[in-house]
Amino acid sequence: MLSILKKITPDKNEKKTVSDISKHFISKLSLKLKEGKNSLKMILAKF
Repeated sequence: MLSILKKITPDKNEKKTVSDISKHFISKLSLKLKEGKNSLKMILAKF
């Protein structure tokens, strides 16, 4: 996926923004995964 982003933005100035976007995306994804784990624990606790 990162290689595709690099192909879209070959400029050196834009590479920084691409990495920032990917970091932001990864952090959002990890947050959603944490939320999912917490909700899973809550669901399991109900049983």
